[in-house]
Amino acid sequence: MHSVCQAEPANKFHSVLEMPKSYEGLLRKGYELNRDFFVGTGNLENVDHCLLVVPHTGSIEPRTKDILLAVAKLGKWAYCVFEGRLPSDNYRRLHITSTGFDEPGLLELLPQTRFVLSFHGARRRCHWSMWAVYLKKAAKP
Repeated sequence: MHSVCQAEPANKFHSVLEMPKSYEGLLRKGYELNRDFFVGTGNLENVDHCLLVVPHTGSIEPRTKDILLAVAKLGKWAYCVFEGRLPSDNYRRLHITSTGFDEPGLLELLPQTRFVLSFHGARRRCHWSMWAVYLKKAAKP
């Protein structure tokens, strides 16, 4: 009997030092918006209540966008997604850490909302796990 999961090559995991540390760092490496990655938003008329964020979707953390869009549809929540579109190695080449994620469009939305919910995924061998992180709650000025 053969397992569906294949052993991952030893070089699959790369140093965090190779990953971009910021949106500007991504651009300095020559990556381009709408060619190598996509930034999308929706339901912005409701951003004052809640903002859902997926900072690593597409081929960076697959399927996180699907979950976000389903949740956004249920509550008509505003959302922002950063989607990797490179042919390969999206995680190493496009993954900006959540604490360093400073995409300009997202930074403009953050002061407009009461709270943020960020969706993430992680691959462990052949299984993906998903979770959401509550990021902010503040009274609007």
